[in-house]
Amino acid sequence: MRKTDADRIADIERFATLAEHIVSGGRDAFMASNIDAEVLRQAALRSVECVYLALSELSDDFAAEKDELGFNELRGMRNRIAHLYNDIDAEYLWNALTDDVSSVVSLLRPRRSVTFMSPSSARQWFCAPKPKLS
Repeated sequence: MRKTDADRIADIERFATLAEHIVSGGRDAFMASNIDAEVLRQAALRSVECVYLALSELSDDFAAEKDELGFNELRGMRNRIAHLYNDIDAEYLWNALTDDVSSVVSLLRPRRSVTFMSPSSARQWFCAPKPKLS
């Protein structure tokens, strides 16, 4: 079943929730030179990549409606992150988390305020057991 634009927006909001949780730990924790910071950066990298991927899969009609998002640039960003993951600067990634992701969410749904999940709810959603395939 092909996902709708509403499904893609819901995906973006879920990954934005994870991005917000990462940011809530603070810039110093994100930029530190330890394994915990590396885990945060890897989670951030994947979250930002998934936001850009979901954006790139929105319909052309939706993209034309939301021209201020700059869809061509965003599609290119997803490819850069996916293929140059070892060369992504931590500062660039932090800016993507703190600026780009929240801007995208607010532009996608400007008429309603985005309510992010609490960290415990997000953890439950991301860690929920996945159904077994038979």
